[in-house]
Parts: sequence; structure tokens; C-alpha cells
Amino acid sequence: MPAYSINIDKCDGCDACRVACPSSAISGEQYKKHKIDPDLCYNCGLCAELCENGAFLDGFGRPVKMRPREEWKTPIIDRSLCVGCSVCIEDCPQFALELSDPGFHGNIHVYAELKYPERCIGCGKCAKRCPVGAVAMGRAVIEDTVIPVNYDADEDIPDHDHASLLESIHDTLHGLFEDIKD
Repeated sequence: MPAYSINIDKCDGCDACRVACPSSAISGEQYKKHKIDPDLCYNCGLCAELCENGAFLDGFGRPVKMRPREEWKTPIIDRSLCVGCSVCIEDCPQFALELSDPGFHGNIHVYAELKYPERCIGCGKCAKRCPVGAVAMGRAVIEDTVIPVNYDADEDIPDHDHASLLESIHDTLHGLFEDIKD
């Protein structure tokens, strides 16, 4: 997608976009017209979210209006897909993501989680870079709920019975060890 651009007729040089831009793609002096370097812009939309004048155009030339922070998209992480590789965490320009703690002693499955939602700017870098498709951007974060990336609002969210899965794994491993002992 082409980079965002600024309608210079609406830009008043307030400088909010330049200061907040996580990729330093916006340049200009305060109270003067600003511009976007398309090679640095990764279309996070934060500039448009902050602009009270509606001076921003998306990559297709459509005006983008300011929205209240509570309407910004945040990452929704499908814990059943996340492998804990940390790519999303390393790419987050605001350090809003962290690896979870293990669920119990001996559990090696950790996953990325939105630890600091107040820091998230909704840029979507985490979702774009996730190598397994475990991160999607959405407007609602429901804590302690697994929401698949391909979740359809008309479908029920699948229930994952982790206790029975762990019991099955334990029984299988126990059986293997018994066979080895014999």
C-alpha cells in the first residue's frame, strides 16, 4: 500500500504528527507545512489519528479523520497459534508487547501479549511481521480469551480444553517410559 500523504492546504504545522511518528517519516518545523517520506512511512495511521485538521490522506488519496484513542485498533493474539518467537515484540515501536509468563511450572509455552495497552499506537507492525499469523489488529481486546485470527462474529469461539490435552500428553509419555523400562 502506498504511504500516507499530507494535504498541505489543511496542515497548520501543529507538529503532533511529527513528534509521534514511530518511524520518523514526517518532517517539518512547527507552524510550517509538514511532509511525509514515503520510504520511511509504514502506514500505521498514527499521524491521521492525531490530526485535528484532517490533513492526512491514506495511500489511496482518501481523507483520514481523527478518531478517539479508544477506537484505535490493538493487537489480538491467538495464543493457540503464537509460538513465542518475539518477532512482534522486537518490532513494536512503543514496547507495548511482552512475552507471557509460563502458565504453570514446567510449561514451556509462552506467547506474546499486549502488556501495556496504553502504549499501543495501533501501527500494526506486530501483525504484519508475525511469521505464523497469530496477531491480528482489532478494536476489542478481551482478556484471557483466545480469539482466532479468522474469527467470524457469527461463529462461536472454539473452546480449548487444555487440561484434558495435558492429561493425554502425560498418559502418552507415561506409557512410553513404562515401555522403555520393560
